[in-house]
Amino acid sequence: MATAAEYSEETSQSKPDSPVHEEEYEHVRIRFQYLKSTRSVKDCFVGRLPKYINPCKDEDILKGEGNSYSIYNVTYDQEFIISRPLSLEKDVCNEWFSNRPPSEDMAWMEIIRKKRSYPKSAKYGMKFSFRGVRIVGGSMTSPNTFVGHWKLLATNDRYEHMEVSVQAESLKVNIEKHFDIDDLFDTNDVFHFKLEVAFESLHDTIIVHKTSTCLVMVLNLKSSPKIYKQTPGRTVTAIGIQTGFENVGCVNTYCIEFDLCRHELTEIELLLARFIFCGFHVAYANLKTTFVNSACPAIALATDDFEVAYAWQCVQSIGYKVTDQLSPEIKRYIEQLCREKASQIAQIFYNLAVRLIEKPFFFFREELDLIIQRTTKTVNAKKDVPSHCSLAARVMLTPTKLIYLPKEPVFQNRILRQYGEDYFIKVLIRDDDFEKLSNVQSRALDNILDRMKEIFKEGFNIHDRHYEFLGCSNCQLREHSFWFFHPHDDINAQGIRKSSGDLSSEMCIASYISRFGLCFSSTQRTVDVDKDCVEYIKDVTNDKYCFTDGIGCISPHLAKRVAKELHIYPVPSAFQIRFGGCKGVVAQNPALGNEKDALCIRSSMKKFESDSRNLEILEVTRPGRLHLNRQVIMLLSGLGVPDHVFLNLQEEILIDMAEMLLDDEKALSALLEDTDSTRQRANYDGYFR
Repeated sequence: MATAAEYSEETSQSKPDSPVHEEEYEHVRIRFQYLKSTRSVKDCFVGRLPKYINPCKDEDILKGEGNSYSIYNVTYDQEFIISRPLSLEKDVCNEWFSNRPPSEDMAWMEIIRKKRSYPKSAKYGMKFSFRGVRIVGGSMTSPNTFVGHWKLLATNDRYEHMEVSVQAESLKVNIEKHFDIDDLFDTNDVFHFKLEVAFESLHDTIIVHKTSTCLVMVLNLKSSPKIYKQTPGRTVTAIGIQTGFENVGCVNTYCIEFDLCRHELTEIELLLARFIFCGFHVAYANLKTTFVNSACPAIALATDDFEVAYAWQCVQSIGYKVTDQLSPEIKRYIEQLCREKASQIAQIFYNLAVRLIEKPFFFFREELDLIIQRTTKTVNAKKDVPSHCSLAARVMLTPTKLIYLPKEPVFQNRILRQYGEDYFIKVLIRDDDFEKLSNVQSRALDNILDRMKEIFKEGFNIHDRHYEFLGCSNCQLREHSFWFFHPHDDINAQGIRKSSGDLSSEMCIASYISRFGLCFSSTQRTVDVDKDCVEYIKDVTNDKYCFTDGIGCISPHLAKRVAKELHIYPVPSAFQIRFGGCKGVVAQNPALGNEKDALCIRSSMKKFESDSRNLEILEVTRPGRLHLNRQVIMLLSGLGVPDHVFLNLQEEILIDMAEMLLDDEKALSALLEDTDSTRQRANYDGYFR
């Protein structure tokens, strides 16, 4: 079955038996999704179409593939040839929605036309702006059911203050709530804001519901919009509560209602055409809307197993599209599963969260049952994790919400090895589009920083645990990620910091974080080195330079022991290390002897005192790949390598890249090229990044 993009570039070849000139005809596809049966389309639609719309090819029917929702799992695709394209959408929609049987209330209808059929103005980056629209935030719980939670109304329900604008050049949708001169005297300015939604943050189908008086456009989100608080003369990044709705981060769908008495239908249709040009599908549906005045309460599982409770939080934190379906019956079913599948239920919830977050809507009970079927045996995820990695829980803090993420493998560090990973959690600070926070405007991030301070000072709770800030490495700090710890058995974050080394001389907060961060460097544990085998030596310097900054020595004998522990052969010539409170690189020095362990630490390598005696390894020297570039080719050519050698290499790689699109094995091989022998990528916090 051709996609909309493929079909838009097809050339028209079929001709009807009619004297009308060929240029007046147009080939279109009409696609129905979420059908129960194709019979309803054939009986109630195709046979009733106006005479200027004629089927010209056999239909394509898919069942159980592509888009499906419970028993609504049939897709019907039919090509037609028409002679009056200007009235196509109106006539087709009227015919379907007037004659559609009640059993097909879930169905979507999409009209796929060649892009050249749309007005030229839809192709260019013009700005669309609609003021006085009605906007509701909520979720889709089925292909045609929208549940509203938040009405974005201006003060005193002044709809004219709500504006939706689409910036086609920057590929963004802006939802703005304006203020006027009267609002300047209102001390509560939390209602003056803008939501910014990037096109890439939207699912690929725009749902349209049209009546005689209004047109409703439904936008399903992959990630929450960015929020900007607007005050006279200033725009700053805002947090969720400053919109006047605390749970704005739980909104997965925005429903925009255009009043056809106020807004021109032709301009709205031009906007829809622009979405199509940008790669979106536009599907017409009979939308049903409900509104709930309060947020659906999250289900707290009655379990003493923290991992089960955490895994369930990963599911619930997806948003309203999950919580709107958590009925009392679903709660009882989940509690039953927790009893019957105690050994599997955490992994079931993790797998469910990964599946649901990618879908704009779903039938929760069926999705859960499908995941249960696929998780057929007891899963011990730790068995598949390399010995130098740990499974770590992760939480993402955004301006609007806290997102719980399934555990993932991370390279171990000294702290994780010493205390175990079960009571640690990694907190990632991200914008609502999951990118790193950044803003060049002075004080633009004040609201978000205030929220971060609260988390760092007070910590946060998950189930029956309270997590408090512990620390981070320099690399993790640049990546806006931090480690938190749950105190237990008389072990707390302050105790861990004290036992890691003597940092009492560090009065500067930045230096303290940097020094303590050495303990969070991603390392592999190797051999313990006795104090008698360690020698602290001076750096080689002159009046201006230090020639040995961060570079020490290691004896060949000790290097062999380290390489054996790492299962590396041949023995590397140098190692990037962490040793107690020291960091840097040690290179093999044959003068230290082949019969004894010896480690020479320069003064520039020592940052603080620590009792840790294990030689931890971050990286080792190894052969690197040579990537041909203009300079290397010129050098090799000058040394006598003929030109046809380079041309043959270029042709081979181009053929391999083309075959990757057709051959799964070649594609998998390319993906695994930079993966370690366990074929498992880990979240690696490097050193020289």
